[in-house]
Amino acid sequence: MPTRSFSTVPGFQTTSFTPQQLEQLLIVLKAYDVEEMKFTSTGRLSVLGLSKETCTQLAAELIPLFPKKKTHKEWFTYIQACPGMDSCKFGVRDGEALAAQIEKIELSGPLRAKMKIGIAGCQMCCTEPYVRDLGILAERKGWKLIFGGNAGGRARIGDVIAEGLTDDQVVELIHRCLIVYQDNAGAKVRSARFLESFGVDRFKKAVLSEPFQKK
Repeated sequence: MPTRSFSTVPGFQTTSFTPQQLEQLLIVLKAYDVEEMKFTSTGRLSVLGLSKETCTQLAAELIPLFPKKKTHKEWFTYIQACPGMDSCKFGVRDGEALAAQIEKIELSGPLRAKMKIGIAGCQMCCTEPYVRDLGILAERKGWKLIFGGNAGGRARIGDVIAEGLTDDQVVELIHRCLIVYQDNAGAKVRSARFLESFGVDRFKKAVLSEPFQKK
């Protein structure tokens, strides 16, 4: 087995944990003789020197230590959210609370390709919302919604779809964006390439054609 191989522990993802959970994590990692580990930018756990099969066994022991409510997050590759105003002096809105609402979105079927979401609680944009498929940026006047960003080899800055949105409005608008994308994108076509071919103005018209539902 290569000594410099990394494997991501399947199903493990967290952005915060207690000291007690960290102690339990250390106990399990020592039991598997993990040489080195790291948390990725999306809260996933990567370990050094273990096979994928061993990582699956490791996950079976770790995941119960970090329980989560069942969500519909399987629609998305990941949702990366900063803590927001509760944990950052620059934060103006609660990014993690919004992420929990987005996770509850239900769709009629799987999305065409990867869908990465970045939620920034302030103008510092630590979660890089402008280069995510869906980016949500907190401003004092409300949320700014960005669609069609990509940070890969063909980088693209996403387009602003709407600004000054409440929590309920931005979740509703995200749902609309996903439906338009799902109904019109080709298989394995990421949002950036889809928006280039579909047209930004056409996309905005389709997404914003109906008024927001009254809450």
